[in-house]
Amino acid sequence: MSDPAVPRDALRVVVDGGRYFEGPRWHGGNPYAPPVHDSTAIGPVPQAGCWRDGDAAVVLRPTADLPDRCVRCNQPVDGFRLEKKLYWHSPILYIAILVSPLVYVVIALILRKTVTVRFGLCPGHRARRRNGMLVGWLGTALAITTCSAGIASDTPEAIFGGMGLFLILPIVGIAMAHVIQPKKIEHHFAWLKVGKPFLESLEAARSP
Repeated sequence: MSDPAVPRDALRVVVDGGRYFEGPRWHGGNPYAPPVHDSTAIGPVPQAGCWRDGDAAVVLRPTADLPDRCVRCNQPVDGFRLEKKLYWHSPILYIAILVSPLVYVVIALILRKTVTVRFGLCPGHRARRRNGMLVGWLGTALAITTCSAGIASDTPEAIFGGMGLFLILPIVGIAMAHVIQPKKIEHHFAWLKVGKPFLESLEAARSP
């Protein structure tokens, strides 16, 4: 079977059983011959620089520009874009917390990997993200105010109520504001958690 057709600006990436290859593949071993694109031999070709791999969208580092659709629901966004820098480190680093939270922070800052992603959001998910940020910030302020008032008036109920708000509202806000997050970042690639409709709209790279 002929070599797979892959995006020219995607480093000619081929997904093959979870392994990722870089560089062009050539017919006949001739390095001077142009690459052959035969998408009919392998079915759909992934969009340039963004494709599906299992339950994650894969993009190229260090920067990625996702298709002009909502990253959550796959609806048109009419050119609206957000840019976000995402951070990731190996989960094994959390073991360092057992030694010292400060040690963990230092190691995580040194070993973390980043990717900058530009993505679209529909009006509905823009509003949800904005409201989530408001809930998080205002909820935190309300929790601190309630705790402070409880301490000043020596009212245990207010103190515990403020602590409860501090635990609940920021989490609710983060959940509402969540739109995209890294699942894994390696040297050349980043795996991103996105909305299921958007993920299903991406074509999966296939091995030859």
